Amino acid sequence: MISSLNMANNFLSRRLELSHAEVAVFSEELAKSGTIDEYLRGMIRSRDFRPTINVVVCKCPAEEYLKSVKPVLDLDPAKYYELTFSNYRYTGLTIRSQLTEVYADMESPGVQAVAVLAGVNKPKPPEGGQSGGSAKDDQSGGSAKESQAGGPQKEAQPEESTSKSKGRPQPFEGDYEAGSIPRTGDVKGEIEGLAVFDGNRMVGEMDGEAATDYLLVNGQFHTAYKTFGDPEVKGTYVVLNVSQKSKPVRRVRIVDGKPQISVQIALDADIQTIQSGYNYEDTKQLPILEQAAEAQLQTEIASFLSQTASTFHSDICGFGNNAKGLFLTWKDWENYHWLQQYRDATFNVGVRVKIRRPGMILLSEPIQSSGGANMQ
Repeated sequence: MISSLNMANNFLSRRLELSHAEVAVFSEELAKSGTIDEYLRGMIRSRDFRPTINVVVCKCPAEEYLKSVKPVLDLDPAKYYELTFSNYRYTGLTIRSQLTEVYADMESPGVQAVAVLAGVNKPKPPEGGQSGGSAKDDQSGGSAKESQAGGPQKEAQPEESTSKSKGRPQPFEGDYEAGSIPRTGDVKGEIEGLAVFDGNRMVGEMDGEAATDYLLVNGQFHTAYKTFGDPEVKGTYVVLNVSQKSKPVRRVRIVDGKPQISVQIALDADIQTIQSGYNYEDTKQLPILEQAAEAQLQTEIASFLSQTASTFHSDICGFGNNAKGLFLTWKDWENYHWLQQYRDATFNVGVRVKIRRPGMILLSEPIQSSGGANMQ
């Protein structure tokens, strides 16, 4: 990489300077080959790269992703990447993966690396050659009216989201990976989800919901809108503006040689949308919504952690750093081989959600019509 920079400077009239580069994109093929550390070593050692440069794994060739990014709102590409890779603070659908963090995690015996997952959204031709939406599209969250208003567009398909594997009739905002987000626009490059590493080799991908869970477990979650099923009116949804004001409480025990991990997470939330119009603003009804949100988050996070252990065998959340204190000497810690033992870990997840504010509506009332009051 460094020698190629020298070759480029040989035929350019201006010297290339990479100290202001905001993103380093690696293809999924290279990440899975187990050679990405060869490039990271050169970058971390060189003064030509900032240690805070964002490391990204793309599901397509890196060149294709970079060419697909054509900023509209930002004329400066560097500013575009700076803002794009910091949006995890208010979306929760991706994470922060900077050069120093990724490289240090690859060398650590107590945590493994994870990176932002990127992709290129390639539009599919409409079914039957028609530009309007279809019934199938509408069931997955699309709208025929929206399709006709905006022209031919790519709709959310069940096979493109992870909602089916979670038993959801409709995909939520976190049920997508980069490259499959249903949207329109000229900028085809997008980020959502995680690229999971085991050592220097990429071993899997996870969706945007997993990115949210990762941030919550590591105490890096700021604020984001999150969709929950309505506990009282089935088939409708409630959207909460969730924020994490305190770090999670993480504890690790070794029982019969196997890790037992406990995570307790406390969250605040504001009500943003209640589709059904149910009066959750009532202090007697509010605990019902809080308990439903807690149960959904607890299930999601437990599933996420189990997948990192049983499927990927990768401690991307760094529980090994919490386990170090259980060993008397560093040699004892190394001999335990935490990264090998993590696959047998069991998890106990607790989530507490406290809804602080109901938004701008203090009391939900039934919709009135000539046929009488109707909540729907």
